[in-house]
Amino acid sequence: MSGGRRGAHRSSDTQSRTSDSRYPTPAVVDRLCNELFLTHRAREADDNLAFVRNRLLKSELDQAALLELYARIRGEKRVADDETNPLCSVVKLSGVARVEAGLRA
Repeated sequence: MSGGRRGAHRSSDTQSRTSDSRYPTPAVVDRLCNELFLTHRAREADDNLAFVRNRLLKSELDQAALLELYARIRGEKRVADDETNPLCSVVKLSGVARVEAGLRA
């Protein structure tokens, strides 16, 4: 009837789930994410990542201004959604920013 016995059961239950082959360990998940998304080959092969990269870095717009806008958005600063500004359109269409209440986030 003690809480210790119950806690020990939870601990062994957690251990059995992490050692169970049906559940990947955090190290396995990290390795798979790295292989699928972060290696040079993956970045070149993944259509979505290539689309975003090309949309942002291979546009005919001023790259410095585009990266400055992206830095402002990433820096937790709200940026007005200016439909007439082609830089705003590029970050929105590439999928790296979204509009919330008329502001890019």
